[in-house]
Amino acid sequence: SLYPDIYVLKHLKENRIDNEELNKKALEYISTGYQKLLTYEVSGTKGGYSLYGNRPAEIVLTAYGLMEVKDLSEVYEVDEKVLENMKEYILGKQNVNGSFEIDKKYSYGVVNTNNELALNAYITWALSESFPEEKAIKKSVEYLEGKIDEVKDNYTLALMANVFANTNSKKTNAVIGKLVKNIKIENNKAYLTSNIKDY
Repeated sequence: SLYPDIYVLKHLKENRIDNEELNKKALEYISTGYQKLLTYEVSGTKGGYSLYGNRPAEIVLTAYGLMEVKDLSEVYEVDEKVLENMKEYILGKQNVNGSFEIDKKYSYGVVNTNNELALNAYITWALSESFPEEKAIKKSVEYLEGKIDEVKDNYTLALMANVFANTNSKKTNAVIGKLVKNIKIENNKAYLTSNIKDY
């Protein structure tokens, strides 16, 4: 429920809309939502979050939270240490090859898949949105670049395209090209399908 209010404030700000009442209401909700979000940090796991703060911390939910708090920071004052701790928690789960250690007990909901490549792309996307200059992301980008030919799903390709665009990867156009080739056109509508299955 926090995210919609963030986008309300972003919309007001970006479009220079002066609506004091709406602005005040959104800020009230954001203040409450941000404080609630902070309670979901797992005790004893600095920067690691889970649904309701229950153990164990979950890297995918933490990645989602990282993007949410980063977006929030554009319209509301947040503690930069919160973002830094989330980043450090995520990078602490990074394997030598750039992939991430994903808990098999992950309670899906943020990303409705158990496809490890899609989840790795999602985590890397969150990092690249929030800390595009972070050197450690390079390993994860290289990992994803090496997996392009294995990807048969448009959802995963789209996540990779986001990562590559954010990090100026030379593979950006190749992934976008694959997505364009997969566009289906039917009754004057263009769309992409996904074979990623829900949990």
